[in-house]
Amino acid sequence: MRIRRYLFSLVVVVVVFRGWAPPVAEASTSEKEILLEFKGNVTSDPGGALASWVAAGDPCRDFAGVFCNDAGYVVKILVHGANLAGAIPASLSGLGSLQIISLFGNRFSGGVPPEFAAIQTLHKLNVSRNALSGGVPGFLGGLPGLRLLDLSYNVFSGEIPAALFSQCVKTRFVSLSHNTLSGPIPADIANCSRLVGIDLSFNNLTGELIPQICEPPDINYISVRDNSLSGTVTDKISMCQSLELFDVGSNSFSGTVPFNLLSLQNLSYFNMSSNKFQGEIPEVSVCSEKLGFFDVSGNELSGGIPPSIANCGALRFLDLGLNNLSGSIPLEIGSLKSLSVLRLGNNVDIGGSIPAELGGIELLQILDIQNLQLFGEIPITLSQCRFLLELDASGNRLAGGIPDTLYNMTYLKHLDLHRNQLNGIIPPTLGQLSKLEYLDLSENLLTGVIPDSLGGLTLLTFFNVSYNNLSGAIPSATTIQQFGPSAFLNNSLLCGPPLTTACSSGNVSRRTRLLTVPAIIAIVAAAIILIGVCIVTVMNIRAYGKKVVEEEILVSESTPPASTGSNVIIGKLVLFSKTLPSRYEDWEAGTKALLDKDCMVGGGSIGTVYKASFEGGVSIAVKKLETLGRIRNQEEFEQEIGRLGSLGHPNLVAFHGYYWGVLEDGTASDCFDRNMRGFLETELIQYTVVEHDTA
Repeated sequence: MRIRRYLFSLVVVVVVFRGWAPPVAEASTSEKEILLEFKGNVTSDPGGALASWVAAGDPCRDFAGVFCNDAGYVVKILVHGANLAGAIPASLSGLGSLQIISLFGNRFSGGVPPEFAAIQTLHKLNVSRNALSGGVPGFLGGLPGLRLLDLSYNVFSGEIPAALFSQCVKTRFVSLSHNTLSGPIPADIANCSRLVGIDLSFNNLTGELIPQICEPPDINYISVRDNSLSGTVTDKISMCQSLELFDVGSNSFSGTVPFNLLSLQNLSYFNMSSNKFQGEIPEVSVCSEKLGFFDVSGNELSGGIPPSIANCGALRFLDLGLNNLSGSIPLEIGSLKSLSVLRLGNNVDIGGSIPAELGGIELLQILDIQNLQLFGEIPITLSQCRFLLELDASGNRLAGGIPDTLYNMTYLKHLDLHRNQLNGIIPPTLGQLSKLEYLDLSENLLTGVIPDSLGGLTLLTFFNVSYNNLSGAIPSATTIQQFGPSAFLNNSLLCGPPLTTACSSGNVSRRTRLLTVPAIIAIVAAAIILIGVCIVTVMNIRAYGKKVVEEEILVSESTPPASTGSNVIIGKLVLFSKTLPSRYEDWEAGTKALLDKDCMVGGGSIGTVYKASFEGGVSIAVKKLETLGRIRNQEEFEQEIGRLGSLGHPNLVAFHGYYWGVLEDGTASDCFDRNMRGFLETELIQYTVVEHDTA
């Protein structure tokens, strides 16, 4: 009995199962046909994304990207980034349980089929990044369960229909960005009471920012970037107290920037860039702890950068560039340790020096301080920013040398230091920046050679060192040569290709060793010594030449050729003074005096002194040396006279000359001297050459 009951129960179960199974099978067949029709409309499937969609397969188990519920009905179609082309078929509206259609990242064209208005179960429609066109399908606003609508990155045109927001009570997010939409923002957006985010960026919208955009109490994402909107902003968003992202960049908004939003607890993204906002950046006493992106660049803001900006400690992106800001760069910015991008460029009234504290931002990737009025040197501490990708300090008044420690920035791709007053050499260590793509050092005062190491920068797409004082040969590496002559112009001492100036011995060699200060001092000292030696040598040569000339001029034969008389001295007369006569006839009386005892005025152990007179009243003392037997020839005599003449004493008179001669009988004769300084003082002190003395 128990067995029969059991079998009965089993039969009942089987019957019940068979009772509801046939409808499921029938429904699956219908939906398979719809899906196969969808595939048939696809004209291109380069990656085979729909290869599994075949008639023999089961859509719920075999069709890639198709998902069913427990009842066997299709609820999701997710085919992303497959590059499918064709049209979206209207037949998809026959999938009665469809909740999600996500086809972003394909090439579908045409429009959204109006039949989609019948898919009352649709929660999410994402057809972004396709080629859909026509007007925005306003009928989608009638779908009561629609939560997400993403039509971005297509070519939809026309105005945003008000109907799109007619019944959006459950809509959470709407994106119409990156289309060609025009006209105003519909005020009906206020109907979307549960709206969290709306993205209308990158269109051609006009008009003003409507206050209704802040009526949904949970709105936290508003982007109207890159349109043609105008008017004020601050007075339109007072109700937006839950904002996380607020982006009105690249419009024509004016008035003041709503800096009060910075204090909102959840604000993480704040973009007011490229508008016509005016006023000053106020002190930031309270800043959201989540604020990571702050961009007010490209406006007409004035005043200084408040140091209190450092209160936004979570900042990763800070752009204050392209304004009329003044003052200096607050060193407090160096405390923003999470900062990746710092742009302050093109504020022509910002001056001062580059704060060394910026080197403490270790994670910094972009530093833009171009076209300011900065002066002083580039702080070496910047080398600590080892993750830096871009450094642009061009268009300032920076001086000093380029730090040779920049090679620590091993990821650097962009280095622009042009139009400054930098001097010194190009550090060879720049050649270690192997990822460098852009290098501009033009319009500075750099000297020395272009280092060969720069030839190893194989990724360079831009290179310029023109308008400097560089010298030597340009490196032959193709990496450098490829940029042509314009990269090297106005360096008068550069030579070699790609310039037409050939390198020669007159050019400064690019191999010249760089000298240290001590080496330069040593070289200068050696040069001074060498110059001194040269001057002394020249003076000696001139003096010697003058002596030789005088000797050649004043040496004369003491006896005329026709003289044959006895007791006449024949020999060589040498005078060192032009004040004494040089002709033999003038000295005739002198030679006679040596033979006249009446002319003798004294005697000594080595000779006798005579007085001789010339016409005109000039008298001299003549000493006749007794050399016979001691000096054997004329050469020995002249050597002895030279030694005697080298002696000096305050009591000795000047040495005016000497005479060597022999009598006709061949015996050695006399000499007269003008102070033979080697003579004994007792014999010479009273005998001096007295010119113009008639006594």
